Amino acid sequence: MERAAALAKYQRLHEDRPYHDGTFTRWAEKRSDRFPYHHSDGVTVWVADQDYAPDDLAFTAEVAPRTPPSPA
Repeated sequence: MERAAALAKYQRLHEDRPYHDGTFTRWAEKRSDRFPYHHSDGVTVWVADQDYAPDDLAFTAEVAPRTPPSPA
C-alpha cells in the first residue's frame, strides 16, 4: 500500500512532462530522440520503515538532486 502511494506520487510529479534525456534533469512532454526515456525507465520504488536516503529529494520536485547509491 505504501509503495503504491509512493509510485502514484512519483507519477503525478511527472505527468505533464514524462520523458527525460537520461540525466533526470531535463524533461519533455513528448518522447523524442533528445528525450527518449520515460520517467519510470530504470527506476525502482521501494519503501522501508526508516529513511535510508534522507537527502534524496526525488519525490519533491521534477528536477531534484538524487543521493547516489552507497558503495557496497
